[in-house]
Amino acid sequence: MGQDLAVRIVALGDALPRSRGSDLIVAQLVRPAGSVPANIAEGYGRFSKAAYRNHLSIARGSLFETQSWIDLLTRMKLIKPQVAVEIDGQCEELARILS
Repeated sequence: MGQDLAVRIVALGDALPRSRGSDLIVAQLVRPAGSVPANIAEGYGRFSKAAYRNHLSIARGSLFETQSWIDLLTRMKLIKPQVAVEIDGQCEELARILS
């Protein structure tokens, strides 16, 4: 599920019109979106439940950062509000799972 979000974010970034501003935002957006599944996987590979919970917490923070960048893209009218709503729904579902 986390990887699905990351794939969607990368595809969204590839579809945006190229400009200095959108390129900077996409670079910032892809990082936390990719960090969500990476932190889940890394935490799962740890030997302690505390380390796993810590990585899930980091993944959750990255998820909310992703939502913030999506909000900025929407405010700048670089993506349609419906796209943002769909991605927010994905993020909210992941946040519930991570909590």
